[in-house]
Amino acid sequence: MKIRYLIILFGLLCILNACDKIENNTNDYTQYHSEIIAAETLISLEKYEEALMRYEKLFNQYDFIFLRDYKVAAQLSFLIGEKEKGLIYIKKGISNGWELGHLKEHTFLAKHLLASDWELIEEHYEHLHDQFLNSIDTTIRSSVHAMIEKDQKLAYKAYVIEDEKEQEKFISENFPEHSEKQLSDLIDIIERKGYPGEFLIGNDFWVSTILSHHNSQGVAYVREDTLFDFIKPKLMQFLKEGYISPYEIVSFPRLELLNFPKLV
Repeated sequence: MKIRYLIILFGLLCILNACDKIENNTNDYTQYHSEIIAAETLISLEKYEEALMRYEKLFNQYDFIFLRDYKVAAQLSFLIGEKEKGLIYIKKGISNGWELGHLKEHTFLAKHLLASDWELIEEHYEHLHDQFLNSIDTTIRSSVHAMIEKDQKLAYKAYVIEDEKEQEKFISENFPEHSEKQLSDLIDIIERKGYPGEFLIGNDFWVSTILSHHNSQGVAYVREDTLFDFIKPKLMQFLKEGYISPYEIVSFPRLELLNFPKLV
């Protein structure tokens, strides 16, 4: 991970902890992510065994684990020669949404897995994937997937317009109404179910993309917008509750919208 993002993430977590003195509480994911950043710092120093120990401690403390962290733990295990442990974390990753196709495209894993290992993974895949589907809200997942498809279709229509002025005209005429409907639907989901990210729907990309598109309509639009302002304070609470990770928050194109200080 780039140092720039480590600094941003660390700064975000410091802000949250400064605003609210936190006791040792495994329901509070600001501590979880602070530990992850500490583990990634150890990785950057090539202290792989110590880093893996940090991950494993977290795995024993928290009920929900972000897929990204199982992926890192699996790679660390192979890196230090703990193949069986690596296979365990691959299986845990599958039960958290790691898809077989993405696994097979992973060049690092390909160097460490034999044909017999892949056979074992494929043998257990459907059962583990069913565990993943049973752990998320598939109805909300389908709704959000339909929303991101609408976003992508409209974005593509704008993308293929070659004339810059015509493109800007298309965006100004079509995006605000579309985006406001998207955020209204998103707010309804948030109010009923919580933030539809990895914890709720097993995906950490769709909603952040929708929010990114909404916040990319120009300074004038963003300045007058109230929909994102309604969601904004809730993101901090959802971070604490484990619905969203700092990595998803810092993916927003206008980080200052969250009132973060300029850390870098």
